[in-house]
Amino acid sequence: MGFSKQKVLIDEKINTEMRNSPAVVAILNPTDDWIYVGNKGAPEEAHENFVEGMNAINIKDFNKVMTAYDLGKLGDSEYLDKIQYGVFNRHDGWQNRAVEYQEKMKKAAVASVGAGVTPADYSGIEQATMTAIIYGLEERTHVLQNALRFVDIEGTRYDYPELTSRINITRNITYGLDIPIKSVGIKTNTKNLLCDAAHFAMFDDVRYRPIIVDVWRTNLEAIGVAFIRDTATQVSEILLDSSISTDAAAGLWSDNTKNPYKDLAVSINTIDTNNGRPNKFATGDLPIANFAGNTNTKTIQMTSQPPSFGAGTSKATLYSGLELWVDNLMNQTKGTLWDDFYVPFVRGPSGVGTYREVPRFLNGNVTFQWKLMFIADLTKIRIITGIS
Repeated sequence: MGFSKQKVLIDEKINTEMRNSPAVVAILNPTDDWIYVGNKGAPEEAHENFVEGMNAINIKDFNKVMTAYDLGKLGDSEYLDKIQYGVFNRHDGWQNRAVEYQEKMKKAAVASVGAGVTPADYSGIEQATMTAIIYGLEERTHVLQNALRFVDIEGTRYDYPELTSRINITRNITYGLDIPIKSVGIKTNTKNLLCDAAHFAMFDDVRYRPIIVDVWRTNLEAIGVAFIRDTATQVSEILLDSSISTDAAAGLWSDNTKNPYKDLAVSINTIDTNNGRPNKFATGDLPIANFAGNTNTKTIQMTSQPPSFGAGTSKATLYSGLELWVDNLMNQTKGTLWDDFYVPFVRGPSGVGTYREVPRFLNGNVTFQWKLMFIADLTKIRIITGIS
């Protein structure tokens, strides 16, 4: 697929091959937020499909349309028009192909009443839209999936440096003396991303029968929501891992004789001592309710505009310098404090691949995400227990 942009634009044979391919995959590249369409290559080699001219939809543009519709800024017909035509890449001709595809779908629908026949070509358009629908749901349901620091890569292997020694500053150098040469020790670590996937298939006879719901789209959106919840659950599992050291709270945060700020300060100081800079805190709804009602914190909060606590809160201020992430996938008796730099969420390619099994009259798709979450340094993260 190593075609130049110019060749893709002028060679209709390439476009035809892409549209009529029996094995189409639409892949979201996390480094530029574009959905690309390819007709060959295994999902783990998805980055090889990130070729100019193959980028069909920008996920940020798609999300803007979805958000505008949710806010009531777009009517049904305007929303449908933008989703069907407006979100596709104008520069490389995808918008024109989307119009052609929609016209062909309308004609096929008229000609195939009761027969369940749909056009097999232009499947790249359909897959790009399917991918956008699934990954256009990222901001819904949970916030915890966004709590870690994102590292976006095109492939499925992540190389990162680890400091094995640090530099000490030489003080009070007398005039005329050489400045000592010092350098840090560096070790290169490699992490291989893992694949999360959902497999959905539907027999042709489902379309032969009268139905009142769009089975295909309903399953796609359910898969999207499931990926969000599963990703958020994986984040909570990382933040509550048994290998993380714990600090017992001085008492329940609902106890007005105890000061939650002191519990946070103790763990912050521990991470600071380990040369970390804690900047995030995650917990469930109940500890935050107790924190907000504690007289030792309530008076201080009310001297200025109080933060919006509650499930779903993200980036509110709990303690100076800390971002607060409240999600009930976290343990209701614990809270995790960490240095964002040392707990990355590495995101690789994600997307939708389709296939057709003619002998079984079956159409299927596989939705996949290549990703990895890990704690790079256990001295930069602490769990505070017994807070609720």
